[in-house]
Amino acid sequence: MALMRSPVLALAVLSALALIGCQQTLPFGGKPRTKEETKFAVVSLSPSTTELAYAATYSVPLKGRTDACDFPVTAAKIPIVVHNTKIDYEMLNGIKPDLVIYDPALYSDAEVEKIKQTGAEMMPFTAKNLEEYEAYIRKLCVLVGGETNASEYIDKVYGAREIALSGVKGRDVKAMVLMGGKGGDHMAVGTESMLGDLVKESGGHLIGPKGDKFVPINIEEVINGDPDIIFCPDDSYDAISKDPRLANLRVVKEKRVLPVKADVLLRVGSRVDTLIAAFGAELRRAADDHDVAKSSKPAAVGQ
Repeated sequence: MALMRSPVLALAVLSALALIGCQQTLPFGGKPRTKEETKFAVVSLSPSTTELAYAATYSVPLKGRTDACDFPVTAAKIPIVVHNTKIDYEMLNGIKPDLVIYDPALYSDAEVEKIKQTGAEMMPFTAKNLEEYEAYIRKLCVLVGGETNASEYIDKVYGAREIALSGVKGRDVKAMVLMGGKGGDHMAVGTESMLGDLVKESGGHLIGPKGDKFVPINIEEVINGDPDIIFCPDDSYDAISKDPRLANLRVVKEKRVLPVKADVLLRVGSRVDTLIAAFGAELRRAADDHDVAKSSKPAAVGQ
């Protein structure tokens, strides 16, 4: 049971980010930033981008957020402009944002066009790998002023990755990320997604369908994949671990269906370093246990 809950515990311990006060420095490239180039009225229309804004600078000029933006806790002070995915355009226009950051998967093309009518610069978060994630944060910090904090956070992300990779040591640990669906219809994270890339950057051999988001997967694909470890949102744990169709799967018998706090797993925000650390710790444990199991098997006749 302790093993089953370890990622959640690890994330709870590590989730508090050490946010350092904004220091006004030269933007990347060394060119002095002018007052006209700095964004002073930023609206975030997704929880992930709200987290990224705080990762870029402690004194982020956020003027609006969604009702689902709950991390860090200081975000609660920001006015809500999106209630249950419904945008309050009157309030948004009243803010007169000069920058809107958002996850385009949450909004239709028509909604995006309407948001553009505010005259704000639009900055969709579309990263599919760690390199693109870093580029987004760096671009954002140039716009709002927070190069020092952004660099420190990015260093934490890559530091967590190096520790994770050194723990797995190149051993083949097959991993899946599953989300339980209604009626037993599960979904797996796609191999071309940001979350899938984070599993690979943590040392895991990601198994799953092609795609850049969660994709429906049938039980036969899960069974044939024979993963060494399954990560899932904590609210999907019962749907995955207690699915009778998966009861004979090795990963279920060995209790390696591991719940991760849903908002950390499903948001690519400012806790990516925490997520990589949790992935890496469990991937290393699975690899070590696999090595022990192999060494305890009797040698074949003739060896």
